[in-house]
Amino acid sequence: MKDTTIEDLSAALKTEQKPDGQPKALMRLHACMWRKKEGSKIDEIATRLNKPPSTIYDWLVRMNEDGLEGRYDRKKPGRPPKTGPK
Repeated sequence: MKDTTIEDLSAALKTEQKPDGQPKALMRLHACMWRKKEGSKIDEIATRLNKPPSTIYDWLVRMNEDGLEGRYDRKKPGRPPKTGPK
């Protein structure tokens, strides 16, 4: 997230806080904000979000590689899940 500013993160947080925002994306943005702005350790962020530290680490790596777009889930390859009754 070297090229991403605190202002960019704040704007993205406001977008995800809207009713149509994505909760996971919001958590990922909070993790990045706390890391970048406050210098929080991964263990501290994990405690705040009630997630394992390895998950927080993965989120931060993804956001570092993909920028703000990394806050969204990646499309999973493979067959789509079966839905509806048989």
